[in-house]
Amino acid sequence: MTELSRQCQLLAQELHLTGDYTPQAAIVNLYRRTDRLRGHQDDAETDATSPLVSISLGLPGLFLVGGDTRQLSPQPVVLRGGDVLLLASTARKSLHGIAAIMDPQPGAKTEHGEQDGGEPAPPTAAGAGAGRRWQESTAVGSLEGLSGDERVGLMDLLAKTRINLSIRQVNQGGRVT
Repeated sequence: MTELSRQCQLLAQELHLTGDYTPQAAIVNLYRRTDRLRGHQDDAETDATSPLVSISLGLPGLFLVGGDTRQLSPQPVVLRGGDVLLLASTARKSLHGIAAIMDPQPGAKTEHGEQDGGEPAPPTAAGAGAGRRWQESTAVGSLEGLSGDERVGLMDLLAKTRINLSIRQVNQGGRVT
């Protein structure tokens, strides 16, 4: 089990969503400033009852989350680099997408002091608010192993794009097929 999988399990446990949750896969979405992601449901997994952990990096994005049909108007949530969102229960089956990639607000800083698009996103889904505590308790690592050029390249990428990691359990009971 990877460290990322273990941290996702700890987050689910903290939120009392333990069950038999075993993260098995991650989808990485890379957005440029003009990209969007139409409202959709994540329904390809055989186990749609397990939580989905979403980690945001780079530019802020306007995330929309609605109901299980398009009849319910979606609610907007700004997700910034470092935010962790957990979709569980009814939120796991909700239509969701990215309406816009946003420019960071000049001079705004996160609670960790980095330049960012403003204050942390308000809590929205099951386990609201746990994302920041999880991030603070997790050894995120450092860029020390990168050369100066590699570090500059990574920081340049994060300044121009939004990256989303969507971590999920694919099979019921965490089985590998």
